[in-house]
Amino acid sequence: MNNTGGQDNRVNCSKCQRDYNSSNAFCPYCGEKSAREPGTQATAPAAQPPVPPSYVQPPPPQMMPQRLAPSSGKAVASLVLALAGLLVFPIVCSVLAIIFGRQAKREILVSEGRLRGKEMADAGFIIGIVGLALYLVLTVVIIVVAISVTPHVYNNSRANAQKRTCMANQRTVDGAVQVFYAETERYPENLQEMVESEFKVLKSIPTCPAEGAYTWVPGDPPYIKCKDPSHNLNP
Repeated sequence: MNNTGGQDNRVNCSKCQRDYNSSNAFCPYCGEKSAREPGTQATAPAAQPPVPPSYVQPPPPQMMPQRLAPSSGKAVASLVLALAGLLVFPIVCSVLAIIFGRQAKREILVSEGRLRGKEMADAGFIIGIVGLALYLVLTVVIIVVAISVTPHVYNNSRANAQKRTCMANQRTVDGAVQVFYAETERYPENLQEMVESEFKVLKSIPTCPAEGAYTWVPGDPPYIKCKDPSHNLNP
């Protein structure tokens, strides 16, 4: 028995959702007017074209971040010490920078990629050598300057000391002349007289430490004169 025609003559009520014969103008269950004219057959819906399956592209696989190899501690220490050698402690820090830089390069080479920092080790090693060389050059320059300046300073100091001694001798002779005049009411004829007289106003005949014996200048009062004009108290 073919039930296809019977199924086509039935409609579904839009209100109570029950099926009933399409020949009825109203739903026998709820009284809702039929959406199909009585006696008409339901038409099959038009065939829809097949929908192609949707293709969703899977997301690209996430790359795990690569972990960087740690830096060599000796390479970092070499660079820090090299910079400190240029600014703070030149000889100590520069020598340590050279030592640590060399050890760090050997350590990184042996690690086969497990350690990095070769650039820092190279920089610390080179800067350490430069800092040490600059310190040695500066030390040599200071020594040379000191050697060249010291004799000049020594000679000036010696000349000033000799000048002061000469002037002090002239003042001593001037005082002795006044004492001799007070005792004898006359001025001495020379330095020897002031030493050999009974008054002995001079213990010995003075001399200039730079120019030697003085020149006796008779006058009122008499005085002594040094061969170096810059030592003389009297013009």
